[in-house]
Amino acid sequence: ICGDQMNYSLVIDDSTNLDQFLIDNAGRCGCKPRSEYTGPVCASSPSEDEYLIPWAEMPDRISDMVRAKNSIKDIWFDSPIGKLNQRNTNYCWAFASVTALMLERAVEGKPFVHLSPSSIAGPITGYRNVGGYVEEALDWMIKHGVASEDYVPQTTLSRSDYKAGWQTNAELHKVAAWEDVGKNKQRQITKLLLRKPLSCAFMFMSHAMCVVNVTDDNPSLPANNPNRYGFEPLNSWGDGIIKLEGSRAIADNCYAVTQSSFAGVA
Repeated sequence: ICGDQMNYSLVIDDSTNLDQFLIDNAGRCGCKPRSEYTGPVCASSPSEDEYLIPWAEMPDRISDMVRAKNSIKDIWFDSPIGKLNQRNTNYCWAFASVTALMLERAVEGKPFVHLSPSSIAGPITGYRNVGGYVEEALDWMIKHGVASEDYVPQTTLSRSDYKAGWQTNAELHKVAAWEDVGKNKQRQITKLLLRKPLSCAFMFMSHAMCVVNVTDDNPSLPANNPNRYGFEPLNSWGDGIIKLEGSRAIADNCYAVTQSSFAGVA
């Protein structure tokens, strides 16, 4: 299901009343801005000679991906990942990052492990229902890894839900490296067209999500107009794919897995 064939549970565009949206979703939007983060950002910067898909090619590239049904979104549909649900927690920043890792492995055709976002959010926050930084999640996933849902439920605030051995299990599922994609729409679209899931912070809604697809929403606009293209993030409210359009479809902070390291799992 692609583009206008999809029934989105949520569409956010330039006409959306963001004040009301933030009131309605205050208990689930817990992503803090990178500008306030004082810890390490364990992500490499783009190289100066990095290839970016030219704007003029993007409409055809998007059309080709729709016809081939081989976008990250299509891969998600065919994977066992399913719709993640952070419930009434502020753990979106952990869910976005762990979802990106699971999808990266799905894109690579590697064995599936259902990972628990709470296994990183809980220790980082002291098992409290508070917001956090995508960057802190990235750092934790490199240093400590992510436990599977066999050891830690997908969504929990209770330390008693963590089974013995969860830390050892988490060590088996690490990210070796992240790339800082930055607030650059052309670079973000390029990564999506190259099938790189993106862990993204959208600070207009204080929310983090994993973006899995780009859409050509307004062909009447020039190909080099960033507002022509929309994003389809995989939200973590149990609702699956949502839609961002116009100027809302750009992430303030954006990261891609460049290498995962699963001990004992090819």
